Amino acid sequence: AWCLSYALQYLTGDLLSGGGGRIDTIVANVQAADPDASQSAALSTAYGNFFGEFVGIESNGFALGGENSRWIWVIAFTFLVNFVLIYRGITKGIEKFCRLAMPLMVLLALIVLVRVLTLGTPDAANNPEGSVINGLGFMWNPNVEKLRDPQTWLAASGQIFFSLSVGFGIIINYASYLRRNDDVVLSGLTSSSMNEFFEVCLGGLITLPAAFIFLGVAAGEQGTFGLGFIALPNVFTLMPGGGLVGFLWFFMLFLAAITSSVSMLQPFIAFLEEGFGLKRHASVALLGLIAAMGSAFVLYFSAGLTALDTFDFWVGTFLIYILAMFQCVLYGWILGIDEGERSAHEGAHMKIPRFVQYLLKYVTPLYLVAIFVPFCYFNMPGYVKSISEKPVTQYSLAFLAALLGFLLLMIHIAGRRWDAQGRFND
Repeated sequence: AWCLSYALQYLTGDLLSGGGGRIDTIVANVQAADPDASQSAALSTAYGNFFGEFVGIESNGFALGGENSRWIWVIAFTFLVNFVLIYRGITKGIEKFCRLAMPLMVLLALIVLVRVLTLGTPDAANNPEGSVINGLGFMWNPNVEKLRDPQTWLAASGQIFFSLSVGFGIIINYASYLRRNDDVVLSGLTSSSMNEFFEVCLGGLITLPAAFIFLGVAAGEQGTFGLGFIALPNVFTLMPGGGLVGFLWFFMLFLAAITSSVSMLQPFIAFLEEGFGLKRHASVALLGLIAAMGSAFVLYFSAGLTALDTFDFWVGTFLIYILAMFQCVLYGWILGIDEGERSAHEGAHMKIPRFVQYLLKYVTPLYLVAIFVPFCYFNMPGYVKSISEKPVTQYSLAFLAALLGFLLLMIHIAGRRWDAQGRFND
C-alpha cells in the first residue's frame, strides 16, 4: 500500500519537487527552519519528513486522521486485492495474476533501468564523480572490510531468507500441490535464479547506481526504508523525467509486493482447508479477520514504527531463523539426505551434485547457528530494553503471544483431527 500510494503521489505531483505539491511545502518549511541549508540538503530532509508524515511516525493514530487519512482507501484496496486473489485460488488467482504481473514488472524495471544507465554524469561541473560508471563500481567492486564485518553476513542472510521465502513454509506449501514426477530440481533452480535476476540485475542496478550518482557513498548507508522511500524519491526529483520514472518504479514495487504477500497468505489458507475442512470462503474470511486485526494494530501504533519493528524482529526475523533451522534439521536428519535426494530426482532432468546434500545436512545448520548467535548478541539487548521502556512494544508482544497461542491451539486441534482420520499412518 505504501508503494502504490507513492506511485499515485508521483501522478498527483505531491512527490516531485517543483510540482507545487506537498513536497514543495515541506521543503519550504525545512528552509524556513534552517535558512543556511543547501537545496540538496533541504530536499533530503524534506523527503525524510514526507515519509515520516506519511506513515504517522510522530504519533499513534496519526495516519488515521488529517490529510493522511485519504490514503486509507489505498490500504483497503491493497488488502482487498490480496484476498480476492487468495479467494480465487492458486490457479485462477495467484498463478493468473503472476502471469500478468511478472512480465509487467520486468517491462517496468527495464524502462527504469535504461533511464538510470543513460544518466551519464548529470552534474559534471559540480559532481564529476557522480557518474553511472562510478555508481556501477560502487555496487560491484568488493569491499574487503565489509566482508569481514559480521553485520554484513547477518544482513545478507536475512535478505536471502525474505527473498526466497525460506522459513515461511511457502515453498513447502506450493510444493505440496506438485505431482510426484514433477521436476522440482528445475523448479528450484528457476525460482532462485529468477529471484536473483530481479533483485540484483534489475533492482540492484537501478537503486544503488542511481542513489550513488546523486547522493555519493552515503547511498550505501541507507536502510531498506531509507533507500526506498527517502533516498530514491530524492534521486528521482533530481533526475530528468523523474516523475515518470518514480511512478514506474513504485508501481513495479507494488506488483512485486503483491506477488509476495499473496504467497505468504496461501500456507495458512491451505492449513485451514486441510486441517479443518473449511470451504474457501470460510478460510479466507477467518484469515482476513486475523490479517485485518494485525494490519489495524500496526497502522494505529505508528509512532516510531515501533509496532512494525517489533513484529518484524520477532516474527519476520527471530522466528524465521528458528523455523528455517527446524526445516533444515527435518530434511537433513529426520527425512535424511538419501531420501531427500531420491525424492528430488523423481522426474528431474538435472542432477543435484551430491556435495549439496552434505552442505544441507552439516554446513547449513552450522551456518545458521553461526549467524543466529551474533544476530541475537547484537540485536537482542536493544529489543529487551525496548520492551521495558516502550508500552507499544509490550502491546505488540502481547498481541503476538495471543495470536501464537491461538495458532498453536488450532494446530493441536487439526493434529487430533488428522490422527483420528489416520492421516499420520500414511
